[in-house]
Amino acid sequence: MANYAALVADALRRRDEFEPVPIPVAMPQARLAGLPSGLRNYAHHAAVVCLSRTRANRRDVDLFHILDGSHAYLARFLSGRPTMVTCHDLIPLLQTQRRFDGQTPSWAGRRLIRASLGALFGADGVVTDSAATRTDLLANSRVAPDRVRVLPLPVPGAILAAADRLPRRAWAVRRDDPHAYVLHVGNNAVYKNRTGVLRIFQKIATRCDIRLKMAGPAPPAALRQLAAELGVSERVEFVLDPDDAALCELYRNACLLLFPSRYEGFGLPPLEAMSFDCPVVCSDAASLPEVVGDAALLAPATAEAELAGHCLRVLNDAGLAEEMIQRGQCQAAKFSLERFTQGLVEAYRWALERRQ
Repeated sequence: MANYAALVADALRRRDEFEPVPIPVAMPQARLAGLPSGLRNYAHHAAVVCLSRTRANRRDVDLFHILDGSHAYLARFLSGRPTMVTCHDLIPLLQTQRRFDGQTPSWAGRRLIRASLGALFGADGVVTDSAATRTDLLANSRVAPDRVRVLPLPVPGAILAAADRLPRRAWAVRRDDPHAYVLHVGNNAVYKNRTGVLRIFQKIATRCDIRLKMAGPAPPAALRQLAAELGVSERVEFVLDPDDAALCELYRNACLLLFPSRYEGFGLPPLEAMSFDCPVVCSDAASLPEVVGDAALLAPATAEAELAGHCLRVLNDAGLAEEMIQRGQCQAAKFSLERFTQGLVEAYRWALERRQ
């Protein structure tokens, strides 16, 4: 959310029509960390409500933009002024519907989900990162279709800057490198499907001399155990929480990005990979087909043999890899900051006009 806030502020500064006024309403993470784990979520939302009532309502603004749909309930505390909400995804709600394995939200979590969905109905406008999220929202709320706009995210500025600054590395050189690797970028959430990444890689590793790098938080013990059971531990490297510079180098040197996610409200890693001439093999879940267009090879997240086959096709066919790289460059260019800025300004105008 901090990155999204910076993106919105950067976009608005490029136009004279709207001036961004950040109003932080969250308790500092350091203070939350000092509380018992069971109380942190309650304390966070209680602080958000209290601070929004004091800090936000004292500001002279024309439009409030709530940047995280999970906090849409704040619209009820904002003095009745025009309100825009960004809904990035409905993952917590979909978890309650058992769309993914894993733990479902608590009773309190479910109440917050319902409160936020209800508040979206009263918002003057809603933007989603993808058409897939818009479809999910309309299917699970009373929000009118004409009040929801799709505003895709741009390629992050740090990624674009690095892609322009770092020298391109030919795909054939990457593939011939004795340390050649397949890359995955993602956290430990169940829907990110890191276990599926390992199972797919095991199928690749039996037929190809390649390594796997998994960039993200420290893996749970169960994930390391699965790598051992699959016999791939020595060929898997966990790259812990890389910063932007390190992540750019990972994309730049990878033979391909493997991204078999079970759900994505948008899915930045495939877009980032395409910016670095890195071919993408991913699932066809939710928003991913919108992001990759015709530049990637896709299959259902559960079709692990098919995804492994796609990876082998790329790794063994330089012509196919180069074709995917060219298509990826064209696809990534569609997700520009200029496009995001124009869409954001139009959404603000639209929300304000509803109150006139």
